[in-house]
Amino acid sequence: MLDLDAYLDRIGLAGRPGLAEVHRAHVTSVPFENLDPRRGIPVSLELDDLERKVVTDRRGGYCFEQNLLLKAALEALGAEVDMFLARMRLGTKPGVVRPRSHLVLRVSENGASWHADVGFARGILEPIPFGPGPTQEQSGWSLRVVEDAG
Repeated sequence: MLDLDAYLDRIGLAGRPGLAEVHRAHVTSVPFENLDPRRGIPVSLELDDLERKVVTDRRGGYCFEQNLLLKAALEALGAEVDMFLARMRLGTKPGVVRPRSHLVLRVSENGASWHADVGFARGILEPIPFGPGPTQEQSGWSLRVVEDAG
């Protein structure tokens, strides 16, 4: 079970913060990191191991590590969280279909569904409405979720 207080301390928060506050604090406190896979070190996705790496050892992680940790924290705060695999299109030529290799979250809070993703190096600062929709502007970045035909 996640030590919520230690996690919140790691990202500079305390108490019972809301989704947007936790998301922004995580994204601005925990770096994207894929050093272990590049060094051939296996990555564990067990919550205890993620907590030790990111919270105790104050390291970063890649999408699966970070979003699984965020999921545990948001659930500890009472949110309902679902996981989805997504395709990244950044830097991809039109017509090229990449594999579903990125973990994203849908967070249900107060009757709304939000797309949360703290595990992408150039990602979102705060949650955006879940599902395909209009372009969202965040600190000079334009973001859009699109649905593939297939």
